[in-house]
Amino acid sequence: TIIYSTAKDGETVLLPGDYIYRYTDDGRKLASKTRYTSDYWTSNLMSLWRSRVFRRILPHLRFNVIVCCFIAAAYVVFPDMPHLEGVVHVITGSFLGLLIAFRTNAGYQRFWEARCIWEGVQNRCRNLARTFTTHVAKDKLVYRVLSLLSAYPYLLKQHLRGESNLAEVKDILSEEDMAFLQTCNNMPVSLCMQLSSLLRPIFQYRGQEMIIVWESMDRDIQRLVECVGAAERISSTPVPLSYSRHTSRFLSIWSLTLPFCMVCFFHPFALIPAYSFVCWALMGTEEVGHLIEEPFGIPSKRRRRKGQQGKAENQNVVEKRGENLPLLRYCEIIGKDLKELQREYEASKLLPERDGKAFEYITTEQEFL
Repeated sequence: TIIYSTAKDGETVLLPGDYIYRYTDDGRKLASKTRYTSDYWTSNLMSLWRSRVFRRILPHLRFNVIVCCFIAAAYVVFPDMPHLEGVVHVITGSFLGLLIAFRTNAGYQRFWEARCIWEGVQNRCRNLARTFTTHVAKDKLVYRVLSLLSAYPYLLKQHLRGESNLAEVKDILSEEDMAFLQTCNNMPVSLCMQLSSLLRPIFQYRGQEMIIVWESMDRDIQRLVECVGAAERISSTPVPLSYSRHTSRFLSIWSLTLPFCMVCFFHPFALIPAYSFVCWALMGTEEVGHLIEEPFGIPSKRRRRKGQQGKAENQNVVEKRGENLPLLRYCEIIGKDLKELQREYEASKLLPERDGKAFEYITTEQEFL
């Protein structure tokens, strides 16, 4: 349960000890009241210039505003210049709005589907650990399964981001498992294979109840493998390039010719702020779709845009990141839950006898020797 506290300045913060829920893996706060509440509209408005969307559309927006300034100046010097009728832009504006809406909706669908996939990862890891610690009594085997389950989210995160850094799980896995994963191309799937091999002795046990337990755990492992495939479908299948390019070209041509239509409704000097607002609204909405279309994140080497390779990384890393899911936070939460199950497993063996029978598991240590 997340416990909140309200500070004197009205900011909602998490109580000490719940720091996992405060930050994403790219350093942004999640528990801030200003992030979710509309009451702080003044803060949202004042932070417009620092927003990620505004900074990403700024080059395009700046170019359009400069063009608009030249057009406005031309109408000041030559007030009798012809202007465009607004019928064309009114008709095509509806299609442009639909394209931008579909583009943003496609990005959000990818974002939400990615979150549902990761929910499945969390649930399967917890269920598998719960079932295993309840029905298996061999400490060495239990600890190894828990360590593999704790490492699985980290390996899946790296796999989806095109990374391979076993140093992130060196404190979780044994040297044997680390050496095995170093030779694997798809580490999450290879780890699931390790889990299946560890569950094999349960299948060999001649008890109908244990066969049911094995089927339940094997089904969870199968779904972990399915989560890898579902996540790969999103990470390896971007929004069609032709769709994105057509929307971008449509928006660029439509917005660059818009001042010739607006000039008949506004004074040339009033045209510039009105036109800037229209471009900011349309370009910002389109950019939101680009921000959330890569929910798992991308490797650092791909975060730089073309023409900015010479800049320092700390100057453009925030600029290039999209609105990614906080996968590191999810990994840490799963790790905390599995550690809690491990403590409960250790405490259950120390329970006093009840009705003449001590607490015991369905299987015994001798079955796995």
